[in-house]
Amino acid sequence: KAGSGGGAKPMLLMNQVPGLDRIENESEKFKHDLSMRPEEATQEDYDRIPVEDFGKAMLMGMGWKEGGAIGVGSNAKHVEPIQFLRRGYRQGLGADDALVALKNAKKEPRIIRPGQKRGIQQPLRVQSENGHRRHYQKIGEKLLPAANLDLGPGALVEFQGGPHKGLYGVVEKMELVVGGGSCFVNLKIGGAIVRAKNKHLKVLDKHALPKNHPAFHTSKKRHGKGSGGKSLSGGKKKKPVKPVTWVRPNIRVRVVSKSLEGGRYYSQKGTVYDVASMYTFSVLMMKDQKLVDNVIEKNVETALPKAGGKAMVVLGSNKGRVGTLLERNSKLGKCLLQFDDDLQTFKCGFADIAEYVPN
Repeated sequence: KAGSGGGAKPMLLMNQVPGLDRIENESEKFKHDLSMRPEEATQEDYDRIPVEDFGKAMLMGMGWKEGGAIGVGSNAKHVEPIQFLRRGYRQGLGADDALVALKNAKKEPRIIRPGQKRGIQQPLRVQSENGHRRHYQKIGEKLLPAANLDLGPGALVEFQGGPHKGLYGVVEKMELVVGGGSCFVNLKIGGAIVRAKNKHLKVLDKHALPKNHPAFHTSKKRHGKGSGGKSLSGGKKKKPVKPVTWVRPNIRVRVVSKSLEGGRYYSQKGTVYDVASMYTFSVLMMKDQKLVDNVIEKNVETALPKAGGKAMVVLGSNKGRVGTLLERNSKLGKCLLQFDDDLQTFKCGFADIAEYVPN
């Protein structure tokens, strides 16, 4: 049945020919049924009803009224209409719209027909709530260009793991390494180019993001203004600033704070210019030669020179001694330093030394 209550009739009985159930002879039934049918449709009848209204006419023939629910009895409900978006020529299920458009552009005909345009015709798709693309459109939904979500140069990405988690950038170059791929990403804040593992990156569809999305920001202005150890979180309680322990003048450091100077120097190198107090110091940035004051130790980390460069020990009993970096092992985080004063070698970790930049 089409309904489960209120005496609803089965769907087939609703359109039954009147009086047919009272005739027993099959030939008489056929004649009676044929006599009740309308005249054969003519070309004028088809011309009078547009093709777009054929479906509407069928629904009305089954008892539907415009503005009413679809169905019978308790199954009747209002259904939101949708419009399906046509796929590209010979485009199968799961095919990437952007890649298909690029491939078709390479086969562009020399002669353009009326109504055609040269260049890549970007296909339009609907971006659903979960970020997936749909091939149908609801009322009021806008169509967006279908983007290529493959990881590659020029892709807008979000860091979902690693030391840069929560930041955004644009892929500059891909790199194949043993144990998994990686790439170089130009960070949106600071402008530094960092290496990241592919598994830590998520490609974003820039056409589907709002204009005020943080992926388009070149600095973290939402954290507020200020630098150094000052709290930028508003109502949150300020954490006590720890005294300076390893920072010394004339050593190279790398900014690890995402809020220092609005994030513009994140992952950039600078030279400690002066330790102004027992809590803060000043850093001369290599990027623009600007002096940044009120920096605290948690804002930076040590930056190492290349093999053969000068380095200073910043932790331990040899603190303050200068030597030449002989070896550095990135996998183990260890390095070998030879002191200038007695030529003795010293094994230490990356955090124990920093590049020395004499005046």
